[in-house]
Amino acid sequence: MESFTQSVNEGWSHLYQTYTPRTIEFVGSAIVLFGAFWIPALALTTMDLLGPTVIGWRKIQAQSKQPNTAAMKKALSNCFSNQLLTGVIHLALLAATGKPLWKVGPTLPSLRDSVKQLFLASILQEIIFYHAHRALHHPYFYRKIHKKHHEFTTPIALAALYAHPIEYVASNILPVALPPYILGSHIVLFWFHLAWALVLAIVAHCGYELPSISKWNMVVHDMHHEFSRGNYGTIGLCDLIYGTRATEFKTSKVSKKQT
Repeated sequence: MESFTQSVNEGWSHLYQTYTPRTIEFVGSAIVLFGAFWIPALALTTMDLLGPTVIGWRKIQAQSKQPNTAAMKKALSNCFSNQLLTGVIHLALLAATGKPLWKVGPTLPSLRDSVKQLFLASILQEIIFYHAHRALHHPYFYRKIHKKHHEFTTPIALAALYAHPIEYVASNILPVALPPYILGSHIVLFWFHLAWALVLAIVAHCGYELPSISKWNMVVHDMHHEFSRGNYGTIGLCDLIYGTRATEFKTSKVSKKQT
């Protein structure tokens, strides 16, 4: 373990000495953004295309309600354009500030600091995302912006980043990028946080009955897409605080007016 840690630190030191901090931040972030999204998203999309006769995992909603191939292609195109938008915004901010947005130092953070900052980043992400998402369910913003994301009443993995550009910035980029920025996190911690956020979003939208460790997140967000209300957060904390968590709408206290 000690030799592995030493190798990782030496590798990072070499990277830091070879490239500029802004290059490390931009290229590394782009690799994580594309890799952590497209690898699991395309794997799950392939499962969708193969269908229930090949894949044993069950879909939460009926097979007859699953999106068709045309909808999948539309989602794929939109996700790719949104990710390109991320790159453009990142490049513009790097050019405007003249320095990295996150800490790109010669050494990696300690395990203790890493755990602490990733935990805090997850809580901050939940708070920011919940309120941004809840605001998008205001009738005006829902009709003008958020309705696009809810075209998938039966969500699939590609629906995780399928959104209007304004929503993508307000509800996808900012809740993930701001917490590590506020905390002054090392760029590597931002990459871990970004990868985790993408995987969590994909799992929440995949529509499959996955093992129980992820079932709560998956089922409740699937319900959010089906009924367009309740379950606005990522980990459920703010939904518990505000009383908007629902596991069954016919008996839930979540009102139809909570949009």
